[in-house]
Amino acid sequence: LEPSEELRLACVRLLALLLRYATPSVCLPLGGRLVRLLECAMADAHPDVLVEGAHCVAALCTVLGRALGPATASQHEPSPAELLVEACLPALHHRRCKVRLAVLGAIQVAANEGGGHRCILTLTAFRDPNLVAIRAFYEDDLKVNHCAKLALDGNASVRVAFLAMLENWVLTLPERRDYDSRLLPYILSALADETAAIREHAFDVVEAMGKEHEEENAAHLKDTFDWLPEECGELPIESCRNLPPPFCTRGRPRLGARLVVRSAFFRTVAALLAELQEWTTDTRLNAAKLLRTSLVYVEQHVTQHLQQVLHALTLSARDEVVRDVVHECARLVARSVPMETSLEFLQMWLRAEDLTVRAQALQVLRSLCEGSGADRVQESMQRVLTLLQDEATLRSEDTVLRDATASLLACLLRLSDCSGGLATPAVRAEFVLVAMHVRASQCTAAAAAATELLRALHSSLQLPSTAAIVSTTGCFDALAAALPPPGQPRRWTAAPAFSARMLVVLLEHGEGLAPPQFELLVEQVGALSAHRVELATEVDVLG
Repeated sequence: LEPSEELRLACVRLLALLLRYATPSVCLPLGGRLVRLLECAMADAHPDVLVEGAHCVAALCTVLGRALGPATASQHEPSPAELLVEACLPALHHRRCKVRLAVLGAIQVAANEGGGHRCILTLTAFRDPNLVAIRAFYEDDLKVNHCAKLALDGNASVRVAFLAMLENWVLTLPERRDYDSRLLPYILSALADETAAIREHAFDVVEAMGKEHEEENAAHLKDTFDWLPEECGELPIESCRNLPPPFCTRGRPRLGARLVVRSAFFRTVAALLAELQEWTTDTRLNAAKLLRTSLVYVEQHVTQHLQQVLHALTLSARDEVVRDVVHECARLVARSVPMETSLEFLQMWLRAEDLTVRAQALQVLRSLCEGSGADRVQESMQRVLTLLQDEATLRSEDTVLRDATASLLACLLRLSDCSGGLATPAVRAEFVLVAMHVRASQCTAAAAAATELLRALHSSLQLPSTAAIVSTTGCFDALAAALPPPGQPRRWTAAPAFSARMLVVLLEHGEGLAPPQFELLVEQVGALSAHRVELATEVDVLG
């Protein structure tokens, strides 16, 4: 190897000059030598040599064209164009931006004009499930997903060039149908890019793919366009304001784009949800963002995988890294899927033995309510409150579960003000029942939140005071069930402190109770005073 960097650079520049004026008849007999020269150039350590080498790769592929493609090699042997791409791959992650940009341009030309489209499998780390390499039995057989690294490149110009390369492949490559499903996730990931211009460009790319899909399948989609206008029509921009960018400004994607993404989503949803539980934070966050983007396109068809999606969202609801994106995903699910359908699958986690899972399910349920809107939540309000009345949920002292319950009640009360969801006495009684149990909890923050909820309910019902809520809503008997049976005062010795706190809450909010109900509370106070076992605080409050 020539030790002088300047001389190596001059040699590569001379080769680039020769290729600029070369013809296929001159280059074809020397193709093997030129490929080996460029492989050496792309292994150089000097960044300028790498840049010039990448330009030479693009020039050679342009001159020889498909003569470098798979037709010149057997099925299991790499073609000359693929050898050139493999030589370029190490430089694809060079620390200098100009090197990465030059290599991207060379790879694009090699795949398009040089016929090295099979390099896309290498770039996406494809592994044939029916084949096992012999070397895998003796040494590590690792593959690097170069596309995933480029999609997350720290330089915006590299991400722009990468997206432009993907656009060129999915729209102009003759063999593009073989690779659409492998390249689409990286285009969808660009829809969540931090740069607005990249998001807009990615949206246009998916729309172009959708338009092409509509043209190629016009006969199959004719009935949809004729008889299902709600499927192919655009939505008012006001209804898209709660969608993530760029959809909040560009509106609903066209039908063809939704069909393309839907087809890919059904094949990748299992792997996507599995990545939500990966140990690396970047992987979990990127998977959550890709799921959010996919849900915008899939719409109501996510019902086919609703159980798996809600399960994954529940497990990730408290993950600080992806928590916000996960709740956005839940709201997107609620936009397209009826609330009753989601509750059918979510109720199994709302009744799980693990209280942490219950709390996470309640957080997801709150996001579902927020995404459904006031009118749709009103239809399922009573069922939601019924699910909250599980004995383990009502009497639990778990702080996270109590906070999640109080947060869900606040969401329901806020939505009911818009739709009149608590207008019926039965629903109102169930709401007060759950709120009073939260009010009686040992969790200070949850109890304070429940107090605010009762105060807000008192204002909406136009009651003289919050103390009249119990008697007005008619839920005294259900609340009194938390107390020891009348006539058995010794039961207070073994009763939990929760029962004593519930007695305090009933007396605070029991203004206007019937005489028999008030006499029952007085009897319970006397029984508690006679058995002050570990309940001194509650007895002092009652006194």
